[in-house]
Order: sequence, then C-alpha cells, then structure tokens
Amino acid sequence: MCQSHSLQRARGTRASSGYAARGGDQRPSLRFMGLIKHRHRYSSLSMNHWSNLLIVGCLFLVIGLTKADRNPVLRGTWPGFRRGPAYAVVAQGHYAYVAVQGSGLVVLDFSDPSEPRRISGLQTGGCASDVALLGSYACVADGEAGLAIINVGDPANLRPAGRYATRGSAAKAVADGTRAYVVEGDAGIEIVDLSDPAHPKRIGAYQSSGYLAGIAVAGNYAYLADFDSGLEILDLSNPAEPERVGGYSTSGSASSVVVAGNYAYVADEGAGLQIIDVSNPVKPRRVGGYDTSGFANNVAVVANLALVTDGSDGLQVIDISNPADPQRLGGYDTRGFALDVFPFGTLALIADQYAGLHVLGREEPAEPRRIGGYQTSGESQGVALVGNLAYVADGVAGLQLIDVIAPANPIRVGGHLTTGEAKGVAVKDQLAVVAEGPDGVEIFDISNPQQPIRKSGLLTEGDCLGVALVGTHACIASGTAGLTVVDLSDPAAPQIVGGIDTSGYVSGVAIQGGYAYGADSAEGLAVFDLADPTEPQWIGSYDTPGFALNLAVSGIHTYAADEGAGLQVIDVSDPTFPIGVGGIDTPGFAVGVTVMSNEVWVADGAAGLHVFDVSDPRNPRRIGSNSDFAMAGVSADTQRVLAAAAANGLMVFDPPVTQIILRPVGFSQAAGFRLSIEGPNGLTVRLQRSDDLFDWADWQTVILGDSPVKVSDTATGDFIRRFYRAVDL
Repeated sequence: MCQSHSLQRARGTRASSGYAARGGDQRPSLRFMGLIKHRHRYSSLSMNHWSNLLIVGCLFLVIGLTKADRNPVLRGTWPGFRRGPAYAVVAQGHYAYVAVQGSGLVVLDFSDPSEPRRISGLQTGGCASDVALLGSYACVADGEAGLAIINVGDPANLRPAGRYATRGSAAKAVADGTRAYVVEGDAGIEIVDLSDPAHPKRIGAYQSSGYLAGIAVAGNYAYLADFDSGLEILDLSNPAEPERVGGYSTSGSASSVVVAGNYAYVADEGAGLQIIDVSNPVKPRRVGGYDTSGFANNVAVVANLALVTDGSDGLQVIDISNPADPQRLGGYDTRGFALDVFPFGTLALIADQYAGLHVLGREEPAEPRRIGGYQTSGESQGVALVGNLAYVADGVAGLQLIDVIAPANPIRVGGHLTTGEAKGVAVKDQLAVVAEGPDGVEIFDISNPQQPIRKSGLLTEGDCLGVALVGTHACIASGTAGLTVVDLSDPAAPQIVGGIDTSGYVSGVAIQGGYAYGADSAEGLAVFDLADPTEPQWIGSYDTPGFALNLAVSGIHTYAADEGAGLQVIDVSDPTFPIGVGGIDTPGFAVGVTVMSNEVWVADGAAGLHVFDVSDPRNPRRIGSNSDFAMAGVSADTQRVLAAAAANGLMVFDPPVTQIILRPVGFSQAAGFRLSIEGPNGLTVRLQRSDDLFDWADWQTVILGDSPVKVSDTATGDFIRRFYRAVDL
C-alpha cells in the first residue's frame, strides 16, 4: 500500500508537483518526492541542477513519514487450520476420523502407524465431541449445532451432506443401519433417520430423568449411560416410541457403555469399570467391576479385554475373561487426558484431550506400546523470532520451531514436547528457555533446529509466565513470586541466583540497558536494576490504569499491554521515575505487545491484532487491525510480524512500514550531489537513480547504522534532472 510523505522545509516555495526549496539563484532547485510501496519500501528524492551554476551553501529539508491507515495483511499461517482437543476417534480402512472440538472432523492417514498424517478436515461449526461412521458418511455430535452429516467417501475431500438440529446439545452419537442415535445430556436421546443423509428426519426420542452421557445399540435394545442413574435399557421395537424396560443404578457416574455378548460394560467415572449382566434386559444385574485409578470415561471390548480410557491415568487394559473378577493387565500413560479408544486390529487408537491421537500396539496386552501419534491440540501463546526461525510456545503442544523465510508458507522444522503448558519463550545463542506456568521452565539446546534437545528443567516459586534473557541469566516473570533470576551458564544445571517479590502478579518481562521491566498486575510497570543479578533492586514503578500483562521496551519508552485498558505508553528515561505519557484503549483485552520503529502491534485477545502509530507517544493512533482471529502474543523484525494466534497457531503478517529517509546534504561540481540515508539499524537498502521516474538503475547498496549514511553522486554530468530512491531489501 502506498504511503504519503509530509515534508517540512527550511526555506522554499511550494511547487505543483510537491515541495520545491530554492536557495540563492532561483534556477537551481532540489525537488523531493516520496513513495512507500509494498512489499519493498521506497524513499525517493529528485535533483534538478544546471551544471554551469553552483549552489552556495547547503540546503536541508527534513522528510517525515505520515502513515496512512492500513490493516495488517496476513501472508501465511502455520499449521494452516484451527486445532483443538481430540474427543473421539473411529477408524475405517487406514483412516482415522477424529472429532476435534473447535476444529470439527479431522481425517488422519495412519497407513504408516508410526507417522499418522492429516489429509483433510472440515469445520463443523459447533463443538465436535463424538463421531460415528455409517457407510460413506460420518455423523458428528456437534454440541449446540446438532448432528453434522459429512460425506467421507473421499477421505481427502470431505463434503457436508446434511445437518439435523437436535433439541439439546449433541454430545455422543452412534450409527446403526440407517439410523443415528444422538445423546443430548439432559435432553435425552433422539433417533434420526439417515436414509437420505441430506434430509435427516427424526423418528423418535426418549427423555431420561437424568443426564445421558453415552449410548450403545445392540439388537432391539439401546443401553444408556446415565450420569445420575447408571444404566438404562430401552426397547427399540417401536423406534418412534422407545420404551424403558430396565435399568441398574451404578455406584459412580456412568459416562459410556458398550455391549458384548450378555454383558454391558459401563465406564463409571470414579467407580471405574462396571460389568452388568443384561441377558434379561428387564432385570440387569451387576456381576463384577474394577475400580480404575482415574476416572473411567469410555470403554471398548476386544475378545477378553476391556480397554478403558481413564482420564489423566491414560489407558487401562483389563482382563474380563472372568466377568465376576476382572483384573488389570497393564496400561499406558497418554500424558494428557484420555477420552476415547477404538480398537483396530492389533492397534488401539486413543483420543486424548491434550495429547491428540495416540496409536498404540497391543500385541502384548500387559504392555501397550506407543507406535506413533498426531497432536491435534496446540494453543500458541508466545513467539520469539530469531533470523528466519520462529520459536513458538504452543501450549500443550510444547515448543515449535517454524521456518518463516517464505512468509506465505511457514514450515515446521522441529519441536519438542514440554513437561507443562508452554506459555512463553525466549531465545539466545543456542538456547531456548520455555516458561511453563506451575511447571517452571525448561531449557533446550536448539543448535540443531530439527532436533531440539532438552537440557534441563527448573521449578520456581509461582507461575512462570514469561522469560527474557541477558548474558548468562534468565529473568522470569514468576507470577505471585515476582521476578526470578536464573543462572544459565551451565544449561544442564540452571540455578536460581536471585529474585524479588512484588505486591502483584508479574506476568511479563523485558530487558534493556541493565534493567528488567516487569508487567505487574498491581504495580503496572515495575523496574528492576540488574547491576547485580543475584540481588535485583526494585527501583521504580508506574501504576497503569488496567492490569499490565506484557510489555515491550524501545528507547526511552515502555509499551504495556494493559488488559482492559489497552495500550499504555510509559516514559522510562529515568528508570527510577517512570511517567505515563499516553495510552489508547483497545476493543478487547491487550495481552501481548511488540514495537518496531514508530509502530506498536498489540495482541488483543479475542479482538485480534491492532497496529498503532506512536510517532507521537502522547497520542497513540490506531492505524490498522485484523480481528479475524484471537491473538495471544506478537513479535516482529524488519521482515515480518508474527502473531501467536492460540488454536490457529502462528500467523505471519506484513512488517511495519520501514521509515527510510533521504536527506540532501548539498551539491558542488567537485563532489557532485550529496545525500544521507537514515533508517533502522542494520537494514540493507539499495540506492537507485533515474532520469525520468520510469527507468530506475541500481546505483549502490548500503547497510544503515546508528547514524546517517552519507553518499555522493559525482557522475551528474550534464543531466538536467535526476531522481533517487532507496529500496528496502
């Protein structure tokens, strides 16, 4: 997008084509024009002179940049789809169909069980919590959105086929023949005719007195898992009017049921597995049970084995060859919260709320082994950008390393699971330090980005929410414990060497010039002197109007993401006496912030990403926004802006407008036309020149520094006019 320059002149007259400044004789002139063009940014000026004249003295013009309003332009995303917790799984052929809350139906190809890969997905619009297959159709229990019917005839190309609006929130679904049985909690069940998938019709319904959580259908009977009353049995001889014929009150909270032979196997939450003889549906009776260590929420039966998903205790394998005396054979810790299991040959597919899909080999029932898996979850909460690599704190998915050299196609090159939920990350040299809330921090060797190596972990007081690195030390935002300083000189054995508590909750930290700046819920901004890292000194604070959650520091200003109070600008030229100089509210809750030049980017939670012009710190001005996605964190360099977009992963936006300024220094016949170039330190720009504004020729390339770079064009010859521009490479 083109931007306009505003020019302030030392002396001169206004010309029709821009600002023309004239000095002494009216014939020689310097004419300036401006152009900012995406993706390359141009800063241009032109020179008019007659070779037989000499400009006496130097004429200076100050070129500023007036930024036009613009919205951030999204260039690429990783992984390219919304993620979420895996709630249920079924399989057919070598495809697994996973109900992923917030993402809908996801299809994984596990022809190679060691590396399941996602081949397609379809947003269902609701909260997918269960899936059942009916020929070439999948029936997805989609919460308040009802029952979604999806054509899966081509697993790589899912197509919506129909939808049935349930009377309650669809939580579970089973399919049998041409019917779907939908469990709807306190709204009971509905029986739906799917003989025409595009036009599903209700056949009948049953209203329980409790809260229905699961269902199994065998023959003419439906077996219901009722949280409140245990097992209920319905006669389906007349599906338009299902009739309750029997039941059994379990000791726990029945959440799932499967029927095999004469027995119903009930996952009874805190009471484990219950085995009930249903050979006489009118008088079911309990014959045995096994109290699992966790909360049994689902069960599948294969031969003489019951596979029970046990919540945080993973998978439990129980021998049911003697229903009166079931015995645990073994189990597998899924490292999350196991919710569903689907036996498939010698494999078991497990849907885990936090860890996604697990593929287990069960050749040895007592020792199920993990063959492969696929992480459906992830909640990008923070991002650090170093070179062309983005280091993403991805919640339950751990640390992700994403190559962003091609903004339109970010590629994951490596990653590592973390012990806790990754909330923030900082990178220096060959180390990445990940903040993991109550699970402390973990240190990773990232010298090989494709295979990060965990070096160590460290528990600290409080919740580790953010981290910044300086020298061999890490400064950690430790929640109620304030600021914690960790010595990383030996990454394999980090040591807490210092810290200081505050009166609030420190959730973010940044470092500049020997000072640590903490985002503190009570204090707002807290400034710490790190002259002695073992004894950080709290030297100043500024109480922001909201709750400071994160911050960025640049020059003499700190920019605070102040939750409900939006963006706050604080002058820290005197660290002992920070002064609030400006602020602007945001539509949402500001949770992350980064600054580049005179632009500040704010991650505003559910309200998305907002860009502010802070060239006047007293009056920040919003110049753009993108509210399509929720944002949790943001980072930037001169090439791109990266946003941690929660379930949507990493997003790559166009960078801030780079302000490149060309200034005339003077002209002489001996030295030619002299000019200076200013811009961000380290930025490489190509100088070009033209005689007609149409054909541009490369002149030279310069790297900008802390001070203006001066160049001379001695090859002016007898040209009547020459134009110059600088292109950001």
